Parts: sequence; structure tokens; C-alpha cells
Amino acid sequence: MTEKFTTHAHVVCEGEGGDILFRWQGEVIAQEFYEAATSLLEFSKAYPSPSWLIDLQEMGPIPVDDQSWLFTEWLQQFLQLRLKKIALIPSMSTDNQMAIEYLIREAKAVATFDIQFFGELDEAREWLTGSVHQETSQI
Repeated sequence: MTEKFTTHAHVVCEGEGGDILFRWQGEVIAQEFYEAATSLLEFSKAYPSPSWLIDLQEMGPIPVDDQSWLFTEWLQQFLQLRLKKIALIPSMSTDNQMAIEYLIREAKAVATFDIQFFGELDEAREWLTGSVHQETSQI
């Protein structure tokens, strides 16, 4: 298992072929956000994984400049990955929800992957492992 910790983020890779977990808790600080989001991409390249579990439930609002970076530089690198499934626990912030939904729409215009939104970590894990059958989001 490979892990990356910052003050507000935790990125865990369960090894090649295993899920990658990204969890953010608290306010969004630019340098830390770039570092954690880049680690997510780097782990996915170093240890190819078919699925991500993204927990943003306790994430503070993403500043506009960080959203711009996410939509341009980060998204281009994301599109090079070959993910099959993303389980997402969305932020409570309406602004973040809109930003993430925009990012997903842009990605799905080019890439093929299933995404499902969840309220709890256990439900998200079950869906990723195939224990629960649910319809995927059609954003």
C-alpha cells in the first residue's frame, strides 16, 4: 500500500489493480490541493487502478483559480488514465458540486467510465467491488 498525507488530504493506493482512495477534509489551500490532486494522478500511473473512491464530503469550497487548474491542466492528465469506475462522495459545498459535475461532464465527453454518487464510504466501496448493483450516473 502506498499513501500520501497532507494537512487536509489523504491519498491511498492499494497497489497495482487495487482501488485508489482520495479523501479531503477541510479548507482548500492551493499548493496542498495541487500536491494531493497530482498525487492521485501519479499513483494511478504508477499503480494502474481501474477505480477511484473520492470522498469530498468534508471539503471546503474550491477557489476559482484552483478550479481553473483542475479543468485545464489536471483534466488533461486525468483523460490519459484508463479508469473504469469512480465512486464519489460529493462535497457539501454547492459550488464544489457544480465544479465537480462540470469536470465530470467534460471528462465523459472524451473518456468512458462509470461514476456513481454516494452518501457513505461503505456504500461506495461495495459498489466498486461489485457487491451492490446500481445504475451509474448519466451526467
